[in-house]
Amino acid sequence: MDPSLYERGVRLAHRGYKVTLSPLIGQQCRFLPTCSDYAAEA
Repeated sequence: MDPSLYERGVRLAHRGYKVTLSPLIGQQCRFLPTCSDYAAEA
C-alpha cells in the first residue's frame, strides 16, 4: 500500500529536522531511540 501524502509529508519533515535542526540543537532527548525516531517508527 502506498503511503498517503500526509504520511510522506510527515516523514519528510522528520528527515529535514534530523538533518538541519538536530545537529544545531544538540542532544536534548535522554531516551534511546530519540522521541522523534520513536515517532517515525510508530
